[in-house]
Amino acid sequence: MNSSFTREFGQYIREFGRFTREIEQFIREIERFIREFGQYIRELRRFIREFEFYS
Repeated sequence: MNSSFTREFGQYIREFGRFTREIEQFIREIERFIREFGQYIRELRRFIREFEFYS
């Protein structure tokens, strides 16, 4: 095989690997945001229930 083709192909593979790692990191950040947002909603519901109880 042509060595420059092999080098370029290897570079594309490395870039694709980096891209997939960045996507995985982005997905983890979205999952963390969803968990934190869910916690915020639970706390808001609890606050509303307590507010209704005392009013």
